[in-house]
Amino acid sequence: VEQTDNKEPKVEQTDNKEPEDIKSKHEIDSKLAIDDDIKRLRPTRTRSALSSSSKDEVLKNKWPSGERSPAHAMANVELLHEYPSEETLDESIVDFNQYTPLGGVYYFDVLKLPPQPKIVNGWRIVQLSETGLQPFSYPLESAKESMSSLGTIEERDADNHPVQPVGITIKLPPRALFFEKPTPARWDASGVVWRTDGIHSVTFDAETEQLSFKMDTFNIFTLTQRNYVNMPFKSWNIRPVAENEALLTVHSALVIVEIRIKELCQLCPISVKDNLAHIRGKWMTASSLISCMINAGLNIFPGTESEKYVAKTIKIKQLEHETYTQMALVASAIAFKWSKWNRNCEQEDIILQACENLTGEAVDEDSWALYLLRPERSRNLNMKESDDEWTRETNEHTEFYSNLYHMMRGHASEAALERILNTDHLFFTNVNEMLQATKLLSHTV
Repeated sequence: VEQTDNKEPKVEQTDNKEPEDIKSKHEIDSKLAIDDDIKRLRPTRTRSALSSSSKDEVLKNKWPSGERSPAHAMANVELLHEYPSEETLDESIVDFNQYTPLGGVYYFDVLKLPPQPKIVNGWRIVQLSETGLQPFSYPLESAKESMSSLGTIEERDADNHPVQPVGITIKLPPRALFFEKPTPARWDASGVVWRTDGIHSVTFDAETEQLSFKMDTFNIFTLTQRNYVNMPFKSWNIRPVAENEALLTVHSALVIVEIRIKELCQLCPISVKDNLAHIRGKWMTASSLISCMINAGLNIFPGTESEKYVAKTIKIKQLEHETYTQMALVASAIAFKWSKWNRNCEQEDIILQACENLTGEAVDEDSWALYLLRPERSRNLNMKESDDEWTRETNEHTEFYSNLYHMMRGHASEAALERILNTDHLFFTNVNEMLQATKLLSHTV
């Protein structure tokens, strides 16, 4: 606009197009912003690609008009290339979400014979070596080609084969508990993984506890067992024994596990022959005991991806987490037990049995009361565990409460309330850690 004396302003028409350098800068800024959003959505513990809906949602938020951004196609190609689907993964690689190595690592190798001493004119002559013992390559390079052409187990075991597989028989390690035939796995140094291929003819004698198998060559190996061999659980209960002392009992798929909880935790003798003398009866923190039990093969602690390997009851995670914490707060005076109705109800519901117990003795079946927990409130149901039909009817002599903790306090006697208020922080921490680790409410079916 140009202003002149005594004249109307003169307006000059200009081109509406943006300069090329500004337009390019806008495109680069848009691409960088979308790349940042996509990076925030990338998973950190999986190799699978992002779902198309997640990527489209990011792009839609950045481009509400529905137009395709300059980086739209490039982002799709980049994500799919960087995160291959799980179907392409090698099945022979040991998945430690599903298996746990037990009993340590075995170094199984054949070594070259070192220079032997010679006696010459009364002198003992020994050739010194600065490299130490050297491994012997087996099979030899000349025999590897003929061995690779024979792929079946029968062809490898044939008497006329130039290179025979390496056989080994070992006794199960003394500090590990196996509930099924162990699965041997060999170490792959090139891929930095444990693998099950190259191992065949596996046999197990349960009476002598001896495992035999054959490998294509000498190699480092270990024995593995499924993490979920003892899941899902059949039943569970936790009852107070004294003030700031409780006993947790888990009836797993193959064994009954009892853990005594005070300021520390103690694993009680289990119902089968075990090799757990190094941890059984010893007091330790909850986290230490959980680690020792897993490493010893007595695993009753589901992982974060347990739904892929074992049947479970789907529950709201936040509600389940809060329920364990509230149970731990009153575990010094209130006993809890599983309910058969919990596995058939909605995922917004948690159903369990509870009863005040100050004697330390087992609770009579008629004394248990049934409780329904929901995110918005908790209530005592007007039914028993032994009833044939399910009902949501509330017990007419009770009130609604916001959560399990306040409901237990509202129903507790003065003596029980005093125990609850005197709960030791170490006792609460150990009970809470055990309940959070076992996830009894979602893994008992």
